[in-house]
Amino acid sequence: MMGHHDGIHSLCDPDTCFAAKMQYWRESGRAPLKFTYGQANFSGPTIRERQDKIVADAAAEGRTVRQVNPRYDR
Repeated sequence: MMGHHDGIHSLCDPDTCFAAKMQYWRESGRAPLKFTYGQANFSGPTIRERQDKIVADAAAEGRTVRQVNPRYDR
């Protein structure tokens, strides 16, 4: 037994039929996704770059820092 439209997914609602949704995405050329947290978060410095900057800033001030170990540093 096929689906409610006997395999003709162009008749389906893309919000309720996965195959129709994929067809809609292919025809439009992309998935309709947005940057949830803002595009700046995806084009800024990496976590490693931010960590290195913190260590370098602390060294410039004469301090030594290390990452917090969640198991032992409470």
